[in-house]
Amino acid sequence: MLPNLFYYIYRMKCTLMNKNLINLLAVFAITAILTSCAKTEDIVKSGSMTATVDSTSFVATQVSAKKSITPTGTVIIVTGNVRNITIDLRIAGYNDAPGTFIMTPASSSATYSSGSIAFEGDAFGQVVVTNGSSSNISGTFSFVTNDSLHIRNGSFQAVIQ
Repeated sequence: MLPNLFYYIYRMKCTLMNKNLINLLAVFAITAILTSCAKTEDIVKSGSMTATVDSTSFVATQVSAKKSITPTGTVIIVTGNVRNITIDLRIAGYNDAPGTFIMTPASSSATYSSGSIAFEGDAFGQVVVTNGSSSNISGTFSFVTNDSLHIRNGSFQAVIQ
């Protein structure tokens, strides 16, 4: 009788260990599948943006362009990010074609942000769209912020969303 009891306890322990092992392997498999399937928008770089900020090189790792229709016309906002630094170009009056857009407080503008500090571009700047369509935009830019930060030799290319 006692050997049967030991055998029964041993079989139960093995069954529990096998179930735990199977559950553990299932959790690992699901975790591996979920972490290897990144969202497309997380890995697709939909453009490029470079500039010189005073004497420092800026090369964006993430670039986006968003189109919105306002009562005064079409606005494209091209954004480039690297770490905690952002350059935003607001192009007012964009009509899916090349053109020069002068920065004024009432229309096109630019912002350079580092962390939580934003430096607004004032009337000293422009965006030149060299290639433009309803789905893509590219060009050059330069501006001086209100705090005399010089953003020069800027270029961008982005897919409009």
